Parts: sequence; C-alpha cells; structure tokens
Amino acid sequence: MPQNILLIQDDPTDATAVRQALVGSNDGPFQVEWVRRCAEGLARLAGAGKQREHRADGIAAVLVDLFLPDSQGIDTFDRLFKAAPEIPILVLVGRSARSSGLSPEKPARQLLAAQGAAHHGRTRGKQR
Repeated sequence: MPQNILLIQDDPTDATAVRQALVGSNDGPFQVEWVRRCAEGLARLAGAGKQREHRADGIAAVLVDLFLPDSQGIDTFDRLFKAAPEIPILVLVGRSARSSGLSPEKPARQLLAAQGAAHHGRTRGKQR
C-alpha cells in the first residue's frame, strides 16, 4: 500500500520535481497529494482526522515550502505542526528561502527547536 505524502508547494515546477522524485524512488511506493496553499494543507489534515497507519487516507508525512502565498516562514511550520503534531513535517528549502537570506541550516535549527519545545511540553504533561 502506498504511503500518502501531502506536498504543500505553490510552484508547479518544483511540485512536479518533488512528485517525480518520490514516485520514482525505490523507497516507495508513494502517493503524492499536492496543494498550493497552507490553508489547503490544513484543510486536508483536518479532513484526515486522527492519523492511523492502517487508514488508507492517512497522511504519512508532509513536505512543505515555508514560503507560500498565504503563510510565510516559520509560521507555516507552526500552523501545520499545531494541526497535526503526530505527522512528520519535512521542510523544502528552495529559491524563495535562499533569496530571503535564509540558509538551509537556519530554518532547520529553528524547526528542531520548535519540535523540541513541543515534545518537551507533551512529555512534561504526561509526567504529572
């Protein structure tokens, strides 16, 4: 059964390249669902409900460009993570991030810090 990947990317050329790389990968099979805006991705995550690996419509991972028409930068990641903290989110760093002065390492450090803080909060809540 293919793993469902939600791709959130507004550039059709980049989306096609990512889709082709995933579909052609030996690590698959993957089924890629492409949306262009953060709001569309959030709607898809909400529609999937609670994710379970045995569900056919479950999303295995989200691939996202942080610079979308309706959401910019780390706010994009935060919105997706809040909607579905159990789903891995992989950030695509492309031309828009580089032209804004971000290096691939800077967003990664910020995202890891955000994930670590969220994980720490969940862990603390379980200990009580």
